[in-house]
Amino acid sequence: MSLISKLLEHVVSNQIQLFIDANSLLPLYQSAYRREFSTETALTKVYSDLISALDSEADNHAVLAFFDMTAAF
Repeated sequence: MSLISKLLEHVVSNQIQLFIDANSLLPLYQSAYRREFSTETALTKVYSDLISALDSEADNHAVLAFFDMTAAF
């Protein structure tokens, strides 16, 4: 029974993921629950946005709030 339930879980998970991806239901840069995204991807995006704001010629301000991502993944 365990093998059947794991196989069914895998099939259902793949179908749900395909549906979510096909209908763009997740935000573009959401890292959780997505293939090929990780904590490093999220941190790289935050770092890139911060550097872009600081390098901008406009009178922009950059604010960084620290948050714990260790339990996110």
